[in-house]
Amino acid sequence: MPSEAEDAAQESTMSQITQEKNVTVVQLDEKYDALDEAVIHQFRDELLEQADTADPPYLLVDMSRTKFVGSSFVEIFFRAYKRITERGGRTAICNVDRFCAEVLRATSVDTLIDSYPTRESALEALASQ
Repeated sequence: MPSEAEDAAQESTMSQITQEKNVTVVQLDEKYDALDEAVIHQFRDELLEQADTADPPYLLVDMSRTKFVGSSFVEIFFRAYKRITERGGRTAICNVDRFCAEVLRATSVDTLIDSYPTRESALEALASQ
């Protein structure tokens, strides 16, 4: 098992994807500060690919650089959650902006997916499964 310093990092066009403490972490790139219709299709493809291939099936989306999400994000995130859950895993988010948290609360996504204030607290929770 690689050390945290040796964890694999994969650059994609939307994010940096790393494996930390046996959790696949999707860190959205700065250009994805607003996940609107112009960028949502690329986000969908990459997030769902991670949901299908994360091994073990633990997926964390770090939203520290995201300040806006819409209904398309919610739908994509729910699809990723469902795929991970069907594989016996867990999905979580961390560093959620106040506005984004309100959207997730209004759509009840917050009742399905655990949200953590920091990346470290999310990794600890998911890694303890």
